Amino acid sequence: MCLLSACGNPEAARPQVSSEEVTAPETFPAASTPTPSRIAGGPQGPARHVQKPIKRPDSDAETKEGLENFVRYFIELSGYGFETGQTDEWLSYTGQECKFCIRLADGIKAGYADGGWLGGGRTFTESVSAMVKDGSLTGDVTLLVRQEEIRFFNAAGEEKQEPHELVNQPIVVFLSYRDGGWFVDDMGHLVG
Repeated sequence: MCLLSACGNPEAARPQVSSEEVTAPETFPAASTPTPSRIAGGPQGPARHVQKPIKRPDSDAETKEGLENFVRYFIELSGYGFETGQTDEWLSYTGQECKFCIRLADGIKAGYADGGWLGGGRTFTESVSAMVKDGSLTGDVTLLVRQEEIRFFNAAGEEKQEPHELVNQPIVVFLSYRDGGWFVDDMGHLVG
């Protein structure tokens, strides 16, 4: 098979050298779509451009690091729920036995009822510590979570109740490992 027009003519196959400067063809960077900046919920409307948390690859590992990363992700999903009203994925990691989880999700859903929304509520995990006893994971995790003040707005953008200020309290989460991943059995504020 012949490429270009050099077939049968050995002279034509030699590269031609020019004394003129050769310039590379002009290239343009690939077009990229910038990620819009997150806009917090407030009187102007619900939060916008809230990025869904990304589950770390080792979060399903039955290791101390996997357990701690899963709990971070689980808490990030709760903050995502406060900002967006979306709690389905968060609840998919819990069961009916986690009364705290059910009450929290119901409270978030109520905040978004009748066209209303929540402002704030973003969560930040300050520390996470999975408990190990006799070299084995217990499935108990303590963590310190900081959360922004939560404000409640009706469909007109008016605050419908006093903001909910949260005290940064330690939380304990009780988990079990089943079907290749972590599952929240119960959780609550650590007292005492």
